[in-house]
Amino acid sequence: MSVELLEADWSEPGQVRAVSTTRSAGAIGELDLGRTGGKERLERNRARLCAAIGKPRVQWLRQVHGTRVHHASCVGAEVQADAVWTEVPGVAIAVTTADCIPIVLADGASDIVAVIHCGWRGAVGGVIEATLRELPAEANDLRAWLGPAICGRCYEVGGDVYERAVVWPDGAGMFSPAGVAGKWLFDLPAYAAGRLKAAGVYEVWRSNACTYHEDRFFSYRRDGRTGLMATVAWIDRR
Repeated sequence: MSVELLEADWSEPGQVRAVSTTRSAGAIGELDLGRTGGKERLERNRARLCAAIGKPRVQWLRQVHGTRVHHASCVGAEVQADAVWTEVPGVAIAVTTADCIPIVLADGASDIVAVIHCGWRGAVGGVIEATLRELPAEANDLRAWLGPAICGRCYEVGGDVYERAVVWPDGAGMFSPAGVAGKWLFDLPAYAAGRLKAAGVYEVWRSNACTYHEDRFFSYRRDGRTGLMATVAWIDRR
């Protein structure tokens, strides 16, 4: 089975590489990088991804929709966090998603790279800002790429999400009525991009790929039980 990789489409990527996977062949489990198919299939699919990107190992996270940030000076055992960064060339770091946003950050000199798992809980909880505080770089020297995620036309949420997200000053502008009482359509990628820019990251690129619309992606909202995709980044300094 071939592995389809979507390259981050930001300008002037320098020596940072960032890619997102897809389902690669359509059916759940074909390139499921989550745990729905058990340990054996997960290890097999992780090995396929490593072969496709030319890396022996990847730093994986056990994500909990929180704000913990892990510094990976080398690839180690899976750790509980929702963001990870490295300054070491060749160290591959990853997050997994199936509607949430994978965010890649890199500085202009390609000295650091970070990846963030950003669902609505992480976004309103401050995972973006927590990551920026950990990085040894000024925010205005960073650029960001937002990978495939559910779009604002598909992401219906309840009043609880609305009430928490609008605490951020520009949050209300990311919602539109869903046509059902108590429900809203939430543009999570726009919300994340807005928080990045408010924090000083002014160069933000979006893939504009919707996981719900496009069946080449896994989508929890569309399918219920589903697999996970990975977004992997590393400094490719030779």
